[in-house]
Amino acid sequence: MSPNGWKASPNTRLAAYWPSVIFQDANNQIQEAYDANLTWARSAKGLKSRNGSALAEVPFSVNEGRFGGDKILYQRDDQKLILEGRTNLTNKLSVGAPPIAIPPNSAMGAFTVPRYSNSSDGAMNTYILWQNSSDALLMTWEDDDAGWRTSSTPTFLGRPDNGTGISCLTATLWTVASLPSDYSTARCYYLVDGQIREVQYDGSNWVVIGNVRLD
Repeated sequence: MSPNGWKASPNTRLAAYWPSVIFQDANNQIQEAYDANLTWARSAKGLKSRNGSALAEVPFSVNEGRFGGDKILYQRDDQKLILEGRTNLTNKLSVGAPPIAIPPNSAMGAFTVPRYSNSSDGAMNTYILWQNSSDALLMTWEDDDAGWRTSSTPTFLGRPDNGTGISCLTATLWTVASLPSDYSTARCYYLVDGQIREVQYDGSNWVVIGNVRLD
């Protein structure tokens, strides 16, 4: 991207789900860089976000995700978390919102899993892991028709370090891959006591995989 001379805000965070990368510009507007036929292109999303907003990007569905359809999560100035969805790289975003406000500069990560194993265009279970003002981890999720819910996470996941990032995995499905309907890749990463902790969700329960070794 460097040859294009694109500039991001010095306080921006990054979110990515191939072939897209989401970031903030100097005016806190959401910008997108994406791979278009082996060339990087840029698109302004017309979304105003909080300075230093947490960002996340996950696929819209199995089929749409192959063509750049995704959900973009960001924080507005009023601290509310906003979800914008689209079914391909070029169509307009439609707004949705989990009914939560997260603290300024809070860490946040997200992942999705297909709700039904036999449908490529069906609903996706969407999970958002975020840090509250006491640095504890909470999960906001939507995995049925009841809508969004929020709960605390088990204490054994640890208390993330203040200022940590949270990164979560969703398997790739660009062009030819298929997104599995199991939770084998539903993992998140964050700092606890300066160590990168890896945790996994199985659809009902969290487990700690351990700390990621860097040597």
